[in-house]
Amino acid sequence: QTIDIVLQMLDGLSLAHENGIIHQDVKPANVLLDGRGNRPLIADFGIARIFAAEYLSSGKSVGTPLYMSPEQAGGLLTDGSSDLYSVGVIMFEMIVGTLPIKEEGAVAMIERKKYFPESFFIKKPREVSSGLNPELERIVLKAIAPDRAFRYETCGDFMKDLKTYRHRLSFRTGETP
Repeated sequence: QTIDIVLQMLDGLSLAHENGIIHQDVKPANVLLDGRGNRPLIADFGIARIFAAEYLSSGKSVGTPLYMSPEQAGGLLTDGSSDLYSVGVIMFEMIVGTLPIKEEGAVAMIERKKYFPESFFIKKPREVSSGLNPELERIVLKAIAPDRAFRYETCGDFMKDLKTYRHRLSFRTGETP
């Protein structure tokens, strides 16, 4: 179910990115589920865009500290990979039930992401949930790579890996993809 929800989120973000729109505040509160609880709708595009234009010119960060990418924390120009980082953080939280981070305030969190982004998560997904499939962990870790050069470049790349994983998993378990 997590993979299906994330794939639908990525599909929506893909359309936005293709039209030059970067959300910049993808977080659980901005992902609404439909009445059946299985179709995600991403909200608050306009608000993120307005704040971004206002703050980026001053070098301030925009977004929710827990879900923002390191480049957002540094007040740098963002692109679609910043949204993909946020989706990766949400996915991490969905598959293991928590985010292994140091308990700290918003300002300290932004500083950590800005100056020491590799130290933000204090455990990898499989260190939190030992039964997690290594391939799924690899996908999450690529999505939340501190350096955007090692992160997914497009929603399509992220979606391709998730679909391949889901197909391999269903093949091994005998389920229909």
